[in-house]
Amino acid sequence: MTDVTGRPLLNVVTDDPVRTTDLPQHIRGAGHGRDALDDFVSALARASGAWIIIERRGTILSHAPGGQACPTPLARSVLERSAGPLRRAVKWQDCAAGVGTVDNHPVHAEQLTPVVTAWAIGVSERPPLAYLREVLPEEEPAVHDPVVARLLAPAEMSGTAPPARLVVIDTHEPARLSRRLCPVLEGTGSRVHTADGRVVVALELGVDPMRVLVAADAAELAAAGVATVASGARDWSTAYRLATEACDLARRTHRLLCDASSADVAASLVLAAAARSATLVATDLAYPPVTRLREYDARHGSDLLQSLVVWCRNGFDTAATASALRVHQNTLRYRLRRAEVVAGADLSCRHQRLALQVVTHEGQMPGAAGAPSRLCGNG
Repeated sequence: MTDVTGRPLLNVVTDDPVRTTDLPQHIRGAGHGRDALDDFVSALARASGAWIIIERRGTILSHAPGGQACPTPLARSVLERSAGPLRRAVKWQDCAAGVGTVDNHPVHAEQLTPVVTAWAIGVSERPPLAYLREVLPEEEPAVHDPVVARLLAPAEMSGTAPPARLVVIDTHEPARLSRRLCPVLEGTGSRVHTADGRVVVALELGVDPMRVLVAADAAELAAAGVATVASGARDWSTAYRLATEACDLARRTHRLLCDASSADVAASLVLAAAARSATLVATDLAYPPVTRLREYDARHGSDLLQSLVVWCRNGFDTAATASALRVHQNTLRYRLRRAEVVAGADLSCRHQRLALQVVTHEGQMPGAAGAPSRLCGNG
């Protein structure tokens, strides 16, 4: 198992002793860069006895074991889950430091920069992680294109924006990826920009975004979304928003690329937007049918709202809903009739059914899960 530097994750521990008081001397002679970081991380690990990890947005920049190599299961968990187990384990005491345990191993954390975190695993006393700020490699600047930046903002003047397909790429290292894409796109008329911590590529209409990603060898990217600038648009702001939402969808669904113009992605984006609006409606207006059912269930210990929610999420399919709730279909039909009476709704009206389906869309009804709280009863 290796990190992004290609070095084995489980290093062989050296017996060369280093004292904590010697660390400032190591810093003075270290300089900057990857080699300097590796050298100082190793010195700090030997001095403290901890497994030291330097991580930038889930990418391990450097690491070294101290008193003993990190246990293989924990090392695999840290590497494969982008340091997620460490972040969940640590309780941050302030904006810059935290402490916790993972797999019964003490964990100390120090935020070295807004995107770089130092971790010390396996020792009870916090090592002087702040020293690492002195030897971090200097960040190369991300690509910034003023033309793209201006077009991504809502237009303040008349005119038509140039046609393009916008690709928004979510990556751990946007600066490096933006620089890598520039030579790949040279001569295509496309442009590269970095905004909001993501890479934005404005492609000419004939350029395939997937071929660009493959050609860039963007193995470290998490997800990407693409949207086409509408004909006659004054700017790229709408296409940028759609590409960003498609990128978020790709990340949630573990896909490499989502195209906002494809039928399945467009449907997901429409439903997500409708659900966000429905949340505001349900909160601000306290949508009467849902409110009445929630209050009725609270008084009587029934499952009318829950049954209605699962029915809506199953496309009004009685058999599928009864199976999901683990009740007889006749029991479900009785609950739906009772729900109509209590809510004052007409479930045969397509407009009311559509409203209920939007309001009860997945993730918008925290009080109504897909599994029933009670498996029997007439509601």
